[in-house]
Amino acid sequence: MPGNKGPLIVAIDLGSSGIRAAVARPTGPPLAVVRGPLQSFRPEGAPELAREFDPDLLRRAVGTVIRSALRQAGASKGSVSALAVTSQREGIALLDRAGKTLYVGPNNDLRGAFQGAAIDDTHASLIWSTTGHLPSFMLAWSKLSWFRAEAPTVYGRIAHVASLADWLVYELTGELRLERALGVEGGLVDVVSGKAANELMAGLGFEGIRLPEPIDAGEVAGRLVDAISRDYGLPEHVPVVIAGPDTQVGLAGMGVAGNPGIAGDWSIGAGILAGWSGVVQRATDRTVLDRERGLWAGRHVLPGCWILEGNTGVMGGAFEWLVRLVSDGRARPEDFAALDRAASRKGRGAGSVSAHLGPDLLNLSKSGLRAGGIVFPVPLTLEPPDAGALGRAAIENFAFAIRASLDRIDGVAGSPTASVAVGGGMTRSAAFRRVVADVVKRPVRIGRDDASLIGAITLAATAVGEGPGLIDALRLRARSCRPIEPDPLAAEEYEGLFEQWKHRGDILKQIGL
Repeated sequence: MPGNKGPLIVAIDLGSSGIRAAVARPTGPPLAVVRGPLQSFRPEGAPELAREFDPDLLRRAVGTVIRSALRQAGASKGSVSALAVTSQREGIALLDRAGKTLYVGPNNDLRGAFQGAAIDDTHASLIWSTTGHLPSFMLAWSKLSWFRAEAPTVYGRIAHVASLADWLVYELTGELRLERALGVEGGLVDVVSGKAANELMAGLGFEGIRLPEPIDAGEVAGRLVDAISRDYGLPEHVPVVIAGPDTQVGLAGMGVAGNPGIAGDWSIGAGILAGWSGVVQRATDRTVLDRERGLWAGRHVLPGCWILEGNTGVMGGAFEWLVRLVSDGRARPEDFAALDRAASRKGRGAGSVSAHLGPDLLNLSKSGLRAGGIVFPVPLTLEPPDAGALGRAAIENFAFAIRASLDRIDGVAGSPTASVAVGGGMTRSAAFRRVVADVVKRPVRIGRDDASLIGAITLAATAVGEGPGLIDALRLRARSCRPIEPDPLAAEEYEGLFEQWKHRGDILKQIGL
C-alpha cells in the first residue's frame, strides 16, 4: 500500500467551512484528504448570532476524519510519526481551573458584538498597538465581556482562554499552550514581542483569567494521550505539533516567506488563500502597522517573519451561492465545474456584466453591511446575461478585490510584491487562475487547494526531524507551485476594467443600505 512506504504525517484543520484531515509523507502531496462537517449550534437563551461547538461532538468528528484519511491512505498505525493541528483564526476556548471546557466556539460566534463595540470606544488604540487587529468583536475580548455581562456564573469559573487549535491540542495531549500567531489573531498575544498580552488583559479588566505559555508554530506541544490514540487509530504518544493559523500555515504550504534568511533564493513574497473567504497576506521581516488600520498586522508561522494582511471577505462562499443559483439549487463538484467552463468561454469584461458580491478592499478595523449585487446593461432584451457571464463577472470581482488588496498592502509596505502564490479551493477554477494572473499583473504561482494542510504537514515534519530542514522544505513547496505568467494584452485590458469596477464599487458604497 502507498501509505506503508516510510514515515507519514497526519494534519488536521478545523477550518471555517469544515474539518479536514490529510495524510502525507514529509515533502509529498497528500495521499488522502478527507472532509467532514464542523457543526455549531446556538445555545438556548443566547443571542441570535451566538454559535458554539459541542466539545464531545467536535472531538468525535476529528477522530472520524482522521480514521477515514488513514484508511484511504492505506496507512498502518505505526507509520505515523506526527500529528499537526491548525485551525480557523478567531475561534477560542474557555476552560476552568480543572481544565474542563466551559466554551469552545467558532470565528462566527458574534454574541459579543455589542460588547466589542464598547471595548473599541475606549481601548481601540491600545488593542491596535498591541495586536495589530481590530475590531474587538472579532477578538476574544468581546466574548469574555459577553460572558461577564450575560452569563456571570460561567464567567466566574473561567480560568484560561486559548485558540481553537490550542484547545484541540490540549484535548489530544493534556498540554495547554498558546501558539503565538493564533494568539495574535485572537488578541491574546503581542504582535511584536510574541509574549502573552497580559497587560492588555489586565487593562480590559480580565485580571483573573490566565493565558497559557506561548510557543512558536511548528513546535511539539505534547504527545497523544493513550485514550485518543486508541480512538483515532494513531500510535501511542505520537508527537502533536501546533501548526498555527490556517491562513499563515497555507503560506508555508506554498513557500511564502518574508525573511531573506528564511526565503533564500526564491522570491514568493505574498500569498492568497482563496477559500471560503479571500485572504491576501504579504510576508515581512518585521511588524508593519497600517496607520489607517485598514490592514491587519500578524505573525507568520515561520521564525523571524510577520505578515501584513488584506482580507477581501467571503469569496468561495459567494461563488457557491452563485453555483446554487444557476443550477438546481445544489452545489455539487460537477455544478462548480460546469459554471467554471461557462465562465472560461466568456471574454474579458463578461459582456459588460460587473459583479459586487462582497469581495472588496475591506477596512479590517470596521464592520457592517454593504450594498452589492450584479450590474448589467439594460434593457435585458439586447444581450441577456447567461450563467457564463455571471460566473465570469463573479471571478473577475474576486480578482479585482485581490488586486485592490495587493495594491494597498504594497503601498503600506513601501515596495511592490514581486510574485504571488495562490492556494485554496478557488484554485480548482481554471477561469479564476487565469483571471487572477492577468489582473494582478505579476507572476502567479498556483498552489494546492489544500495549502493549509500542506503547510501543517511541512511544519510537523520539520519539528520531528522527518525530511529536509525547514528552508529546503519551504523551497520544495515553492517549486511545487505551478507558474502562470500574466498575458500582456489581457493585463492591459483588465487595467481599465479594474478602474471601472472600483468606480462602480464607490457608487455602491455611497448608496449604502
